[in-house]
Amino acid sequence: AAGSYTSVETDSNRIPGQFFAVKEKVSGTFTASGSKTVAQKASGKIIISNKSLASQKLVATTRFESISGLIFRIQATITVPAGTKIGSTITPGAIEATVYADKAGADYNIPAGTFTIPGFKGTANYTEFSAASTAAMHGGIIGPSDVVTEANYTAAVQELTKKARDTALQSLKTQAANLSIIDSAVEVTIDTPDANAKQGEAAEKLIMSITATARTVAFRPEDLDILLSAYMKKSSDVALSPKGLTVKVTDGAFSNDLKQILFEVTINGNAVASIDLDKFTKNIAGLSASQAEKLIQ
Repeated sequence: AAGSYTSVETDSNRIPGQFFAVKEKVSGTFTASGSKTVAQKASGKIIISNKSLASQKLVATTRFESISGLIFRIQATITVPAGTKIGSTITPGAIEATVYADKAGADYNIPAGTFTIPGFKGTANYTEFSAASTAAMHGGIIGPSDVVTEANYTAAVQELTKKARDTALQSLKTQAANLSIIDSAVEVTIDTPDANAKQGEAAEKLIMSITATARTVAFRPEDLDILLSAYMKKSSDVALSPKGLTVKVTDGAFSNDLKQILFEVTINGNAVASIDLDKFTKNIAGLSASQAEKLIQ
């Protein structure tokens, strides 16, 4: 089945299909059962905006300053995309990054807010670049704390992965409606977990989310019926009888370009011989009822 075909092609055993892709995100809160004394820095995510028309590299440890003067730093080098200008309107380029507090402690667990880049002070970039968080910084602590254990983290990943996969598959089937989906020809990818703490880090609770993406090519069952009937006519002198007929689709798989699915079909049931009515009429002419019955048998 392929999305590039609009009708059944009996010569090449191809039927038209429709590509579907759904993305589902699931979240959960889990117990952090470990405990230890820690000196941990707060962290969180910010969106960095660039109103200039040139991209800008920000090296690892670049500082971001909160309204209250607290310093947070990125840990990896990033490039902030340039803004785009249409007419007189400029849409800033933006990128998400994780920042970590300059020092350990709860003082850095600040609410969502805005940030500047102090390294740009005295330049045009100081006003062209800004950053904002949509959630509070978290995890800053000095002293005894609950800690996420390896078992806590692994259990959360396993539970949410299954839930995300099941939710994505159900959404895919709902979206496909009356079209047929081959379970073995559904590709599911699982994104890296997004969590408020890693294994061994302090947290009152482990809060995690996982996103699953499901893709497939679905097809109309009646198109498969047309293809099977045409195949029987080409390969033999018999036709399929719909009574008691079972069709099993197996070994479904995406092609390398993800534009079509390949699968095998096994048919179990009864077949009926094709009859040349003109020839039959000539052969039966002049026969008695018993002779005609024997001919039919």
